[in-house]
Amino acid sequence: MTLPRDYAEAWEIEVIILDICTEVCRRARQKKLIGSVVSVGVAALILIIQWDFIVK
Repeated sequence: MTLPRDYAEAWEIEVIILDICTEVCRRARQKKLIGSVVSVGVAALILIIQWDFIVK
């Protein structure tokens, strides 16, 4: 799932994770699946750019 924007606040991230888990559980119930654990993996791409300036 691609989110519409970046989230920085902890409470916003918690809400998104809860929404994703709720959606996964809803889909599992529709397929008549039974389980007791929902595992969520989260990855972030962080780009660090180093700028080297030559001052004359």
